[in-house]
Amino acid sequence: MIKRSVSEEEVKKNLRRLRGTDDIHEEFVRGLRQCIQGQNNNNKLAIFQRKYVPQMVMTFLIPFFQQLTGINVIMFYAPVLFQTLGFGNDASLMSSVITGLVNVAATLVAIFVVDWYGRRPLFLEGGFQMLLSQVSIGSLIWKVFGLAGVAIVSKGYAYGIVALICVYVAGFAWSWGPLG
Repeated sequence: MIKRSVSEEEVKKNLRRLRGTDDIHEEFVRGLRQCIQGQNNNNKLAIFQRKYVPQMVMTFLIPFFQQLTGINVIMFYAPVLFQTLGFGNDASLMSSVITGLVNVAATLVAIFVVDWYGRRPLFLEGGFQMLLSQVSIGSLIWKVFGLAGVAIVSKGYAYGIVALICVYVAGFAWSWGPLG
């Protein structure tokens, strides 16, 4: 690791730019004190202190809940679902292309938007969007197929389910996907 020496003025200039104010003296002194203390106290187990418990909990919970979003099910079964909805034998290719394009576009949105809004609002909005679209997809499929499991699906329902899958993938791609 290459260490670069930084002048106090450069640090103060960057703090002023980041905070948008000239009143940075207290934060600068606190940061300087923490740096000096960190150099003197090189304790690798400091992360397990009580004050860092919330960060440690989030470190484990975010990837855990990321796996519970259901994106793997949607991506894995999308070709089967598209074929069942009547899109033909090229359904797997079409579903991969559609969900892939939506995924890329929404991930680009996340890259540019996360610095403006922060991670928490994107996690909450994306989770809510995925929940609503999953409930809607399940409701539409249940309404069309019912308990019998066999039905002829109209094009309107088929396109509605595809649109909801795209909404779901977009919700994942601008929240739980890249931010995890």
